[in-house]
Amino acid sequence: MGSAHALDLSGLESPDITLWAIWDGDTLAGVGALKRLSADHGEVKSMHTAEAMRGRGAGRAMLAHIIAVARDAGMSR
Repeated sequence: MGSAHALDLSGLESPDITLWAIWDGDTLAGVGALKRLSADHGEVKSMHTAEAMRGRGAGRAMLAHIIAVARDAGMSR
């Protein structure tokens, strides 16, 4: 069984956090963040898809983007 540790706004303002948003026109579809824990280690933080946008691929696209950015930054875990 997993656990969730979402960050509040002050936590997301940390310099080791990168935050992205997915928009569908003027509608916020979802958000996701990556926290760098070390040079080769990152953690997905505060990922959320708006209820109205679920099942449309926004969450999948956000996770794929976060993983790609982490790999490009040298994070292997």
